[in-house]
Amino acid sequence: MALGFKSLSFESFEVFLLQLISREGHGSRLKKFMPRERAESLFLSAEKREIFRNESLFSFQFSSSWLGVSLQFDDANLLRRAYLMHERVPEGQVELTLQNLSKKAPASL
Repeated sequence: MALGFKSLSFESFEVFLLQLISREGHGSRLKKFMPRERAESLFLSAEKREIFRNESLFSFQFSSSWLGVSLQFDDANLLRRAYLMHERVPEGQVELTLQNLSKKAPASL
C-alpha cells in the first residue's frame, strides 16, 4: 500500500486494519506539507480516485470490503491532513499522524 508501512501482517483483514489505525502503524511516505502532486502519486494503485479542490479520495478494494484514504490540502496545494476510512473504524474514519516535511528533504520524496 502507498502509505509506506514497514511490516504489516496480512493474516486477516481485521489484523491489517488494526495495524493501520494504530499510532505505530502510520507510514512514513506521507508527510505534512508535501506537495499535492507527490502525495497523490503515492496512490496510483487505488481502484477509485476522486479529486476535488481541497481533497482527494482514494479507494482500495479487498476481498471483504473497501478501504478509503482521504487527503486534505490547503489553498497552496500542500497536504494538511490524511484520514483512513472504513466501516469498522470508530466514527468511520481515523486521522493519520503525519510527520512534518523536512526542509532539507530531497525533491524525490
